[in-house]
Amino acid sequence: MRKTLLWAGAFVLAVAFTGCMSPEEKAKYEADKKAAWDQLNGKWKVVSREGDKDEDADPDADVTKAGFYYIIENEIMRDAFIDKDGKEEVYTRQLLRPTWTKDPKQVDLVYVDDKGKPMTQRTTKKGITGKKKTTTSELKNVGVYKVEGDILTICASYDDSKRPTDFTAPPGSGRYVLKLERVKDGSKKEEEKKDDKKEEKKDEKKDEKKDEKKGK
Repeated sequence: MRKTLLWAGAFVLAVAFTGCMSPEEKAKYEADKKAAWDQLNGKWKVVSREGDKDEDADPDADVTKAGFYYIIENEIMRDAFIDKDGKEEVYTRQLLRPTWTKDPKQVDLVYVDDKGKPMTQRTTKKGITGKKKTTTSELKNVGVYKVEGDILTICASYDDSKRPTDFTAPPGSGRYVLKLERVKDGSKKEEEKKDDKKEEKKDEKKDEKKDEKKGK
């Protein structure tokens, strides 16, 4: 029910926005919207993740290990570990709100629960008069993104008042850069082979280190 209300709210806003457009403008908007989501939707494998770490992140959620993916569908991105039997363990879910008309393209990543309901946070700040005021807002990251071929790059900030304008995440910035590679249909076996080779190389390096220690 909550998920239905969430999508209904988004639909009402979209209708209100497009209702002010001419038929030509509306057609272009819908075409651009479809193109933007066609670029984002799908299954993505992590190439790299750089920048500051999320202090609240699950320490076991190693995004670079074999079997870890980001899946974008129905406007929600979830990061999950998929085992050999296809069982999916989801770590987080974020509702994506892209603005593809900006340069660079912008995106809000709103944390949601398993029913699609946005998570919220309460913050207390002093106003101009010195009185404290508590507000409730969505828990989200704000960022920019770009799609180059099969590579999706997102640079996001944990501070939703400081949206990045480029794709860098210097130390202390509270930002991270996530680079993802699209997993194409029918390429699951190839991906598994690549993952197996990576694991084999890791094991070989471990064995080499053990042999070196023994030699000493």
